[in-house]
Amino acid sequence: MNWKDLPIDEIRSTLRMEENPKRAFLKIIDLCKQKLPSKIWDEFINMNIERDVQETQKWLQERLEEFPNFRGI
Repeated sequence: MNWKDLPIDEIRSTLRMEENPKRAFLKIIDLCKQKLPSKIWDEFINMNIERDVQETQKWLQERLEEFPNFRGI
């Protein structure tokens, strides 16, 4: 598998346009399956993306509270 063949522009566009993290994730997996067919993409479908998003939001909120004057990422 040549990772350089991943549809980077389409992935970036999906991340910009899709507000729902799970839908974005699933769209990106579909894009990758189409452009770079592999059984590996099916493994990603089993991830608990809702839990990961919640944990990431919690972590980010904790970091932001540590640095109240922080103005960007």
